[in-house]
Amino acid sequence: MSGIYDHYITIFSPEGKLFQVEYAHKAIKSENLTTLAIRGKDCIIAVSEKKVPEKLVDPDTVRHIYNVTPHIGALFTGMQADSRMLLFKARQKAAKFQFKNGIEIPVDYLAKLMAGETQFFTQHAYGRAFGCSITFFGIDDEAGPLIYKVEPSGHFAGYYATSSGVKELETTNFLEKKLKLPDRSSKLTKKELIRLALSAMQGSINRELQGTDLEIAIAERPTQMKGSSSASASSSSMSSSSASSSGALSTETGFGIIKYLTADEIDAELTEMVESGGLVEYLQSRAEMDREEGSS
Repeated sequence: MSGIYDHYITIFSPEGKLFQVEYAHKAIKSENLTTLAIRGKDCIIAVSEKKVPEKLVDPDTVRHIYNVTPHIGALFTGMQADSRMLLFKARQKAAKFQFKNGIEIPVDYLAKLMAGETQFFTQHAYGRAFGCSITFFGIDDEAGPLIYKVEPSGHFAGYYATSSGVKELETTNFLEKKLKLPDRSSKLTKKELIRLALSAMQGSINRELQGTDLEIAIAERPTQMKGSSSASASSSSMSSSSASSSGALSTETGFGIIKYLTADEIDAELTEMVESGGLVEYLQSRAEMDREEGSS
């Protein structure tokens, strides 16, 4: 029983819990959405379920994946108002870092700063915890693909793959089974990552998905996306261009660039995933995990 211990965020229960922080974690699932991100050999796939709340709402204004910088993406799960506030704060911190140091902020350091921001609101009575989680992702010029998740409690960590939302448990169990030691996802190509991500999403949500039901962002190194740029065939011209015909933001450094798939492109990937047996593979893995739980 929470009793009087959930009246203020600064009061611990006898069991050592902060109930307001636990309620913030539950608020992440209140939007009834599922998100995931997986890092591979040289790219990252971020996927979010997309639901338009009303028929008169413009679907293009409903988003859960944003650019913090041209090279760092942020995947939000939970309350949209809180997500936009944290996006604003993340962009502020990233811009301040670049202005002060002359280089773009690393993904892990941005996650550390934002973890401090969210933790701050768990220890002051005049505020409340944010009802959303943030998954930062990007290709670092030295460390390669990186994924960091920041939770309402202020905890953050790096991941090979992570999921948030209402189907977090089912999706995480499947990814843990597919991404085993010692290599984890470090050898997976972009096509393999997309197939794995879509099979995990469609299998855990347990309904037929269309291109308009998902958002997908792909972070890659610039050389991998040279063919998709309409600005020029040369790398120097692509570096000076601000965007390509496919929606990829270009860069002048070794950092990755982020491309957002269109609804038609997502439809094509979903069709390819089903035809290649990705959904059947998920259902077989789920049945195997259910048998293991039953036998234990």
